[in-house]
Amino acid sequence: MMGAASIAIGLIIGAGSLAADECVNVDGDAIRAADLASAVPAFRGLDPDLRIGYTPAPGIQRSFPASRLKGILRRNGVAEPQASAVCVERSAEELSEARVTAALRTALREPEAALEIVELSQQRVPRGTLRFERKGLQSSPRATRETPLLWRGTVEYGERRSVSIWARVRIGIRQTQIVALRDLPSGDPIRLEDIDLRTIEAPPTLDKGFSDLEDVAGAVPRRRIPAGSVIFQPAVSLPNDVERGDMVRVLVAIGAARVEFEAKAASAGRSGDRIQVLNPTTGKRFAAVIEGRGRVGVRRGAGLGGS
Repeated sequence: MMGAASIAIGLIIGAGSLAADECVNVDGDAIRAADLASAVPAFRGLDPDLRIGYTPAPGIQRSFPASRLKGILRRNGVAEPQASAVCVERSAEELSEARVTAALRTALREPEAALEIVELSQQRVPRGTLRFERKGLQSSPRATRETPLLWRGTVEYGERRSVSIWARVRIGIRQTQIVALRDLPSGDPIRLEDIDLRTIEAPPTLDKGFSDLEDVAGAVPRRRIPAGSVIFQPAVSLPNDVERGDMVRVLVAIGAARVEFEAKAASAGRSGDRIQVLNPTTGKRFAAVIEGRGRVGVRRGAGLGGS
């Protein structure tokens, strides 16, 4: 007489929940006769591309009872088919550090970058294409070369299907950035002696930095910036290049004609902003574009009229 444990095992096997090494592994989205031929020899005589059913999702096993397999064989010309139940699952593999590293470097587009994988997804994944994108890297302006960063990616398989994967990495890219030479408190304007332009090794970030010390001098930190930190644009409030009431140098370029003179700014802004400027001769206002600190321009036929 069968014990309860034996009966339970029999029910599980009948439902198709077999061990992974007893299942037929299939790479594509469809199970075909060629896939079952290794487990059921009678399928070797059928068209190898004959579609039997859909491949299950990763990690799920699908069972084909013997009666169903025999029915398929009979419908395809096998008079006395011999078949036993078959378990099918999608082919899967463990992620290798070498493959993930190659995919990360492709996304990073920095051949000379230092890249170290600290931790990696442990689940088995379908055979497919590993894809990481820069937007999947969770970095921050405060991250350093030694900070482990989470980078999310996918394995693309089948027809437009994918599963999520991740890697925790340390990244160092040589870059020239402006760094704080001392702790910079929130609210105090930055002085030239507070900063320096240095070549450092740091992870990438979506925040933009500065390339000129003069662009940072006078900026006000929105929060405390520790000594040695890179100064990124979102971390500071930048001063205007022109303040209302400033005397500015005006360049008027209309075709080949060029005229320069001094005028007074009637509004404030930064480079690229359009402001109002007071014409010292006529006393009327005209529009000009800020082209730098204390400089504005009127180009391509813009007039000096207006009020």
